Amino acid sequence: MIGGGGRRTLEFAAREADTVGLAPRILPGVKGDLRSITVAATKDKIAWIREAAGERFDQLELNVYPSMSPIVVTDHARAEAETRATRLEKRTGYAVSPDELLESPHIFIGSINGLVEKLISLRQRLGISSVMVGELDSGRRSWSAWPEASRFGAPSWYVRPAPWASRGRE
Repeated sequence: MIGGGGRRTLEFAAREADTVGLAPRILPGVKGDLRSITVAATKDKIAWIREAAGERFDQLELNVYPSMSPIVVTDHARAEAETRATRLEKRTGYAVSPDELLESPHIFIGSINGLVEKLISLRQRLGISSVMVGELDSGRRSWSAWPEASRFGAPSWYVRPAPWASRGRE
């Protein structure tokens, strides 16, 4: 796996890796560029990958991971997204709407069923078939809650624990 948020890195990954990780762009002095986590920005990144990969694009696995915010399992996704949008704007200086956060391939907020629907949508709309997850709800639940998603997936779909995930914590 090779991943990144900038064009040069993603083009390199498209030519050399079997799995391409889509990440936010990193800006000087800021953890991540909020503008680069939107669906529109992700579509641009996938277009760069498609162009650079050429004929091998269909063999690539596209991967994302939760960025700028932990996974939050809640029945109040909209309210949580509003809170997150405000926090992220204060932290980065860039505004993003709650809707953009809820649609973002890098932000996971919702009920288990809502998150499963999001995973399916990411696969159908963008071709993303791999998601690395860390801890859920700031450590209150572990990534082991995600096997529930597998009942909706094709053989190429899976959710994998992030290498940094703290396994065994419940």
